[in-house]
Amino acid sequence: MEDDITRPGDLQHRRARQYAFCASALCFEPVGAGVEGVFDQALTNGLTAIVAHHWKDQESCRGRVKSAAELLKVIEAEGVLVREGVYWVTDNPHTPKPTTSYVDPFEDRPMEVRVMVLREALSATQAIRHARATDDEIGSNLTAAHVDALWELSGHPTLAGLVDVLNEMREERVRGAVSALDDHEQDRAFTYLALLSGEELARRAGVDYVGEYSQEPGDVEECPVCGNISLVLSSHDSEIAEIGVGCCVVCSYERTMDAANDIASSVQFQRAVDRPD
Repeated sequence: MEDDITRPGDLQHRRARQYAFCASALCFEPVGAGVEGVFDQALTNGLTAIVAHHWKDQESCRGRVKSAAELLKVIEAEGVLVREGVYWVTDNPHTPKPTTSYVDPFEDRPMEVRVMVLREALSATQAIRHARATDDEIGSNLTAAHVDALWELSGHPTLAGLVDVLNEMREERVRGAVSALDDHEQDRAFTYLALLSGEELARRAGVDYVGEYSQEPGDVEECPVCGNISLVLSSHDSEIAEIGVGCCVVCSYERTMDAANDIASSVQFQRAVDRPD
């Protein structure tokens, strides 16, 4: 069920989610086509949420949300200068400026925004997004420092939850990679199976693999590639201990622990959906 869009604070929630998804995507793919637009989307949503949280109504002008460059100017005007190009954002307008360049890492302090670095990043993204000359005709002008400064905004309470989003994306990508590898392995086994003569295939299919390989019930399962009861197991998945890990003696298909865990996760999900309660 989607969030009720009339719920107070929902606009801030959506800004935080947009920031989180885009910043997370950049962590996985910091280079490539379109990363400048993703960076700008993350930065604008993140800065808008932060400015709206601390300085109500300064995130917009005449009904229009300010650009990232304009929002950085608000932080410069309203925040606390820590050192050159770096500002604190805080709910306490009387936060004292640090007297030295050293900041105690264990001190409870406001969040820092690297305004100078983020402004440099905007210059890099705007050049390529608006077809202006860049140093690199193909790649992005974004640097690791730019992405790090964007990522650091996730420390603000308004943008809390980035780690959860990042973990969701990581798990989704891992599952996708595992599934793709298993598909490739099945294709390889099908190719191998097609090379067998009819006589050899019949001979292999007629072997009692359960009798030959089973030390206890469940040691041999049906192979998803050739359909024979010939998938000799070495173990089971680590999720529900029901999906076999092993190799087929007939077609050579091998199911890995990762593939078995992926199947087990799907089984658990379906069981949760099918529960009557």
